[in-house]
Amino acid sequence: MATSFDLKTPEGRREYQREWRANHPGAVNDYAKRPQAELKAAPKRKQRRADQRDSNLIRKYGITAAEYDALKADQNGRCAICPETERLVVDHDHDTGRVRGLLCGACNKMLGFARDCPSNLLEGAKYLQKV
Repeated sequence: MATSFDLKTPEGRREYQREWRANHPGAVNDYAKRPQAELKAAPKRKQRRADQRDSNLIRKYGITAAEYDALKADQNGRCAICPETERLVVDHDHDTGRVRGLLCGACNKMLGFARDCPSNLLEGAKYLQKV
């Protein structure tokens, strides 16, 4: 006979979990005993991540993962502004959606904070030179 639990409260969820574990004693242990390397190296997981990366790039920027990789190769694997090579993000024009290149997070934020306005960046550079 199933017990009714108030799953909207932490206590109700804990009671539900206790009863579920009692009724399924091997389920949690079998999963928990799997080696972490086996879980991380699962081919389905890798393929799902690759598919998700591709669909995110297409949805957000209109480019495929292959086009991203080609763009990265054209930039020698580095940010289009500075020498950074880690975790490059797609820089795009928010008005037209056109991809401009790959930038590191700091340079991408710099352009964003300058509102993608070249005159703001030039004035900032002048300010830094005179200080």
